[in-house]
Amino acid sequence: MKLERTQLKQEYRDEHDTWIKFRHNFAAHSGAARLEYVEIALVLPLKAKDDVLPMLYRELFQPDLALPEPGQFKLAEVVEHARSIALSKIELLTKKIMDEEVLPKGKKYWLNK
Repeated sequence: MKLERTQLKQEYRDEHDTWIKFRHNFAAHSGAARLEYVEIALVLPLKAKDDVLPMLYRELFQPDLALPEPGQFKLAEVVEHARSIALSKIELLTKKIMDEEVLPKGKKYWLNK
């Protein structure tokens, strides 16, 4: 899921730019090692229950982040703002995948996978 800088409120952009430089240097350009990645899992019940729908889940793998002292930077606020935008986009995409790809094929199709 891509988050564009222009989607952030203006007051978060400079702080975001600073922290994204750190992120790029550490994770995105760190070499061949997969330090940060996300996998998508389709989860459905093992027993055939017609009233339980399959669900899409994100499994996020990333290193821990040490936050600065309170008041030093507003990183947590920038992260939460950016996260809220990303979560909205993920929710829309999840609905689209479920409505157009998962549910039309039916539960039997996915249980046979």
